[in-house]
Order: sequence, then C-alpha cells, then structure tokens
Amino acid sequence: VLQLHPGCPAAVRLGIGLCRYKLGQLDKARQAFDRVLQANPDNVEALVALGIMDLQANDSLGMRKGMEKMQQAFEIYPYCASALNYLANHFFFTGQHFLVEQLTETALAVSTHGPTKSHSFYNLARSYHSKGDYEKAGMYYMAAIKETNNKPQEFVFPYFGLGQVQLKLGELKGSASNFEKVLEVYPDNCETLKALGHLYTQLGKTDKALEYMRKATKLDPRDAQAFVGLGELLISSDTGAALDAFKMARTLMKKGGQEVPIEVL
Repeated sequence: VLQLHPGCPAAVRLGIGLCRYKLGQLDKARQAFDRVLQANPDNVEALVALGIMDLQANDSLGMRKGMEKMQQAFEIYPYCASALNYLANHFFFTGQHFLVEQLTETALAVSTHGPTKSHSFYNLARSYHSKGDYEKAGMYYMAAIKETNNKPQEFVFPYFGLGQVQLKLGELKGSASNFEKVLEVYPDNCETLKALGHLYTQLGKTDKALEYMRKATKLDPRDAQAFVGLGELLISSDTGAALDAFKMARTLMKKGGQEVPIEVL
C-alpha cells in the first residue's frame, strides 16, 4: 500500500503500526507511528501508541518519555481514555489520589470499550484500596472484572486486588476463588501461592495449604515468609520438617538483615 501510495492518509500508517505492534515487530511499529507524527504532530492515537511503547521499556528514560507523550496526548484531546488511564496510573504511584479519581472518572465517562473501561475501574479500585476503603475498592475491582467478561486471561490484576480486599473483609471463600483465578494465568506466582496457603489453612484445607506453601518455597527458596508459613503448617504433623523450615526462614532473615520473630528463633 505504502509503495503504491506513499502519500496515503495517516490512518493507514497508524493501522500498519498497530499491525506491526501486534506481530511483535516493535521497531517497524515505532517507525510507522513516527511517520504519522511527522505528517500530523497532533495525532493522539500515534502519541498514545508511542507512549505505551516507551513505558514498556521499563526504565527511567522510557517512563519519562512515555509520560511526556501521554501528557501531550491529553493536552491535545483531554478525553482520550487510554491517555487518561496511563496518567491516572502515574498519579497513583505518586500518591495523588484526587487526580487518579478525577482522570479515571473522565475516562469512564468517555469510553465504551470494555478493556479500556476495565483499566479505568482497576485504577479507581487501587486508589480506594490504598486508602483503606475496602468496600468501594471491592466494588470497583468487580466492575473491572465484569468489563473483561470474567476472563482472567484478559486482565488478571483486578482478581488479585479483589482477593486481597475480600481477605481483609473476612470473605475467605471468595478471596480463595479469586486468587485461584490469578493462578490460572500465573501458576508460579509466589505471592498468590502464599496467600492461598494461608487462606486454605483458615478454611481447614490443610493438604491444599501445604501443597501451595511447598510450591512457593521451591519456586523462591529465598522467601523467608514462605518457609515460616510452611513451618507453621507442619508443626502439628511433622515437627522435624517444621523445625527445618523455621531454621531456613531464620537463616534467610538474618542474611537479609531482617528482625527474626520469636516464634522462628
């Protein structure tokens, strides 16, 4: 298309860039988005796409450049839901919750796209969660999940957040169910395995709790808390193995300069 019509509309180059991005051809995708901006420096979609690519670099320079592009997109068109979501995410980490909620509510008002709305609800949920408002956080985590048609593989983070909130509220079965959904996507996530180990202990499912705690210690043999959890589970059935687990936890804590709890000494 470009060879036959080198002066084609920016939308064509934008579409090619998105296809390249989906195929993992990131350099060619970036070239296409850059060409869109050369033709039209105010193209919001290209700015957001390049901003996302910069943010995914996961280094300080990429983060700064990515946020600058999102800010630029927002200034050109203050109702771009993707830019609003990324800016809200940035302000969440700087602790500016008023801005998180303001930007996210605007994103929700202007978007009908399920995955975008899911990210907006997730941003709101995290903001309320970090402020200790677990009821509101739970409501927004559930809204985020609903927008993905209850498919954890589409966007798993709201399930983890909802599991944490339900644990705080004493809704143990619901919490376990949501953490299990996280494991469907990330079967080797140690934080989720430990959370389920503790939950199943409280629910009286000791065998399942042991299975998850053992797996956590194997996946991350430097996680002292996983060994503490394992020791606590084994103490009534296998004292020797429990002492070994506590000994390992103590060694790891000392090595990491952590204070060793009395029960592990």
